[in-house]
Amino acid sequence: MTPGAGPRLASLPLLAALLAAAFPAAVRAQETRPATAAETRAAPTPESAAEALLGDRIATRRQASEWIAARLDVAGPALAKALLAPPVARFSFDGVRATGAVRHREVSEALLALLRKPDFRWKPQALEALADHAYARAEPEFVAAANASVWRMRAAAARGLAALKATRHETLVRALCDDEEAPVRLEAAKALWTLGHVDGLPYVVRDLSLDRKFFDVDVGAQARDAAAAFLNEACGGTLFAAGSPPLDLAGLRAALDQVKTALGARAATFPLLVPPHDPDATGLRCGYEVRSCVEGDFYVRFDAEGAVMFGRDRLYPATAAPELLLRMKTALEALDYGPRKKRFLGNIACDFERVGAFVDGGWRILVFGDGKRPPELAAFEADVLELIRATQGPAAADVHRRRIRPFGELP
Repeated sequence: MTPGAGPRLASLPLLAALLAAAFPAAVRAQETRPATAAETRAAPTPESAAEALLGDRIATRRQASEWIAARLDVAGPALAKALLAPPVARFSFDGVRATGAVRHREVSEALLALLRKPDFRWKPQALEALADHAYARAEPEFVAAANASVWRMRAAAARGLAALKATRHETLVRALCDDEEAPVRLEAAKALWTLGHVDGLPYVVRDLSLDRKFFDVDVGAQARDAAAAFLNEACGGTLFAAGSPPLDLAGLRAALDQVKTALGARAATFPLLVPPHDPDATGLRCGYEVRSCVEGDFYVRFDAEGAVMFGRDRLYPATAAPELLLRMKTALEALDYGPRKKRFLGNIACDFERVGAFVDGGWRILVFGDGKRPPELAAFEADVLELIRATQGPAAADVHRRRIRPFGELP
């Protein structure tokens, strides 16, 4: 995840243009005629700007953020009040994340209060915003989030503790360098770098070997590019190029040597080499993914012969009854994926489900949001629960049942 930028104050002409685009019939500073009654009613206020920032419209949110940043004394408290107004479910998850650009004590306090609400879904975004704020009172939340099931929480924990210069929690941050998700490892290494330590960099070098594709998304390439960018920043050069293929053991050895040379004596304790990541499970042609900002993400790929691979980055192989997997495979191949072989149902927010099958040389994919699970997937969902119960135990199946509840009725 990328650290959020602080608020940027617009020039007056730009701010006037932003207001005109963000709020129709808003006050136009350069107009000489008196405002009409309709324009006066529609003029932006701290309250309307707060609602726009927390809403679903990207352009309006961006412009509202500018407006609020230019009037923090009155707009900051209004945003804080809006954050605490029920129901909390009405907020856009991206809107909550955008509050990171509004560094105001009352906004920070409101975000902290939301983190403590059991029914608030967008806790990762609130924690990320508090990391942007470097809000000292959120330190206990950052510490607790280092063990959260949601990887965005763990990444935000590392970044927040670094922002606070919380050196007493270096051991906690260091442990996150070996997290199962690449974005967390990267944030932990960046956090250690901010705190004056280089020992997270070998983990970043290792991610130059990550080869992972889930459905048609090349998450391995995303991780490698992010790792290369940070290594270039740390080494003060352009040693590593974006778009490079995964490195093998020899390539990793050379990359680590380049980093050692750039850092000099600071890299004296680096290992002699770092092993490449395990190869991807490219032969498994059926996939199922759930993203949840509450219960954490879930990934599984399988075939009809009994092979199962859990996880997206760090992989966990398993085996299951072929008859169970055959039912699941048959259900996925029978779905209606539309003429373009990729369908989206409902609002795809922070939480969604994605299913797919590799057929005739390409992925067929269906993605759906809250309440939009097709009825024909009910039996498939029940089989997934049975797969989890058989391979990971009943407690993991119970977590998954909660994870998928927002998307539709379960059998």
